[in-house]
Amino acid sequence: MTTRTRGPHAEQAGRTATKRCAISIASVIILVTLVFIALYQAVTYHQLQKKLRKAKSLQDIGEVEKAIKHYTDYLAANPSANEIKLELALLLERNNNEREALRLFQVLNNDLKYSENKDLKDAVTCSLYLNYAKLFDDCALKASTCMKEKKYSEARSYYLKQQEYIKGELENEPGLDTATAEKKPTEIAKKIWKYQAAENIAHIALTYWLEGDSDKTNKVITQISDWYPTVDIHKDLNLIYSTFASLVENIAFEDFNKKHWQLARKNYQCALNCRIRDLSETSEVMIPVLEFDIGLTYYYQKMYTEAKRIFTQIKNDFPDYENESVRTMLIKCDKREVDKSDLS
Repeated sequence: MTTRTRGPHAEQAGRTATKRCAISIASVIILVTLVFIALYQAVTYHQLQKKLRKAKSLQDIGEVEKAIKHYTDYLAANPSANEIKLELALLLERNNNEREALRLFQVLNNDLKYSENKDLKDAVTCSLYLNYAKLFDDCALKASTCMKEKKYSEARSYYLKQQEYIKGELENEPGLDTATAEKKPTEIAKKIWKYQAAENIAHIALTYWLEGDSDKTNKVITQISDWYPTVDIHKDLNLIYSTFASLVENIAFEDFNKKHWQLARKNYQCALNCRIRDLSETSEVMIPVLEFDIGLTYYYQKMYTEAKRIFTQIKNDFPDYENESVRTMLIKCDKREVDKSDLS
């Protein structure tokens, strides 16, 4: 019996058929996989859109908490949806959750740094600025309440938070050129920011002063580079000294009205020292005023010799200041000293 062998052409044809079969099977598998992926994406998209529509409808009827949850779930599955992220941040802000809103605004601001969507970038910048401003105002109210209640440490914590918000306002001033990656604030914004920062630093220093810690008071004022960048350290330091002096003067005035002479004098002297360090015209005008008030505290405390020394110094150093008032006080001091001498 003769055995037939397959020729080379037959073997080649067999291999080709097998390969074609494998390719066909692979193609079918790929096609089925793509269909399943497309179906999954379609279902997922439909579910996400349904969740988004639900969030908007809940928002419209005032169900804010539920709307926030639906927006959050949507963003968990679609984190690149920046417009929705902005919508959620604004909703959080309206729901008095400013801190979480701030976190989202900051994330958006960073994500859109190199984006070409200028309208969205401008909206985020404006929203971030307003959020910082609101947080700043909220801290100011809380700090003021703490100061009235003499909770100086707690007040200081709010003033410290304000420093962060002041910087945030400067960096996100409405009208900045958001088309560039590095946003540069205007000169007007820088000037406003410096005055805000100076007032805030002065308040922080005041909390230490009222706690009786003069070393930390001085440290807060003099180490201004720790708080904000400055182009003219002497000018900015003078601004802080002047602002701090005004705050202490107000406290001294209250002490004076309450006839707490020694405490009033201590605060007047602190304010005077700051005014002397400041080189502004306002401080120059205030120096004799404060010295006069210090003289009055000595007089009402029946320390007539000290009072006379102060009024005499004012007369010599500031001959144009309240001549009649200074002269009257010198006469009163002399009379009181004579009366005191007669009684002894």
